[in-house]
Amino acid sequence: MWMAAGAKVPDLSQGLQFEYLFALFGVPFVLVGLGMLASPLWSWLSMRQTVYLITDRRAILIQAGGATTTFRSYEPHQLQHIYRKVFDDDTGNIIIAQEKWRDSNGDKRTENIGFMNIRNAREAEMRLKQLARRAE
Repeated sequence: MWMAAGAKVPDLSQGLQFEYLFALFGVPFVLVGLGMLASPLWSWLSMRQTVYLITDRRAILIQAGGATTTFRSYEPHQLQHIYRKVFDDDTGNIIIAQEKWRDSNGDKRTENIGFMNIRNAREAEMRLKQLARRAE
């Protein structure tokens, strides 16, 4: 049906006919598919606008996005329960905190906050744990 509807220019002089409406039914599916294909691009763009810093006094996350910039600062006593998730290519996530909330439907949602998709995750975890020891 898609091929039949796409093979000719619609003749709307007789009004909007069923075959054209049926062809429009697939448009949302195509848009969702394009969005799914573009998700790695959005992730890559997000990573390019994120900075992670470890100083001698705190860990800092800076995320730029659109018209807003988010700054998160974690002092040594807030780094006591960090953990690492490592991927096959030695990149990984260092989870510092979790935000939990309920969405508009009442479903529970969780977001991990930390140093995400970083190279040398083991080294970053070691440095964060060294910083955390200063609070003891």
